[in-house]
Amino acid sequence: MKQEKREFELSFPQERVTFIKTENFLDDNDIELGKAFKNIEKEIRMGFIRKVYGILTTQLALTTIMCIFSMISKSWAEFQIHSPSLMWFFLILSISSLIILACVPGFVRNVPSNYIVTGVFTVSEGYLVSLLCSVSEPRLVFMAVSMTFCLTAALTVYACTTKTDFTVYNSALFIGVCCLFLLGIFLAFSDNTFLNTLYCSLGIFIYSIYLIVDTQMICDTGKYSFESDDYLLAAINLYIDVINLFLYILKILKR
Repeated sequence: MKQEKREFELSFPQERVTFIKTENFLDDNDIELGKAFKNIEKEIRMGFIRKVYGILTTQLALTTIMCIFSMISKSWAEFQIHSPSLMWFFLILSISSLIILACVPGFVRNVPSNYIVTGVFTVSEGYLVSLLCSVSEPRLVFMAVSMTFCLTAALTVYACTTKTDFTVYNSALFIGVCCLFLLGIFLAFSDNTFLNTLYCSLGIFIYSIYLIVDTQMICDTGKYSFESDDYLLAAINLYIDVINLFLYILKILKR
């Protein structure tokens, strides 16, 4: 009697290793090998997560130091306020470095130039955020920091525990960010308190969802995920999410 053979595939994508065996030749050693591959894959993902949050912590720490210095040093704050050309310089530098990291193929994996450009981006963003903090009341800044920390922690825990896959909403979120950008341009010429509050609330909502999406892509709990070599890109995404949450919260508090 002819028996149909079924194929079993044991794969380890990170190392590009694939084993295919028929049912007749699948033995205990192969099963153990598959389990070993899964354990190694988990270790690689955990190492990736540690790298991402290590880089993110460094970025946030540097930004925090720059903001504190702007708030306690009146001379530096005055220099920032009266130097609009410097603000535009760092704004252009921030956008340019982000485009290089996100759009140039393979650049984000090219050590050490990727770290250098990431450092330039972080310093540029830190200067822009510190400029905003220098013209804000310290009490409101600390309130915004506390609220951002609590919101980020809650969303991170939710992203790691929920069974809902948010990574499939990336396209819809991109459209939301584009609409938010156009609305922001319109409100730049308007002083309507209600519309500005609505704009900030939408910004908080969109970047909260983005934070959940990026966290699930980092932890590999959704349909889409970051590859293990894209730890810098993953950290930058989280950094942008947290900074935008802080800025929108601060803007609401200032009103």
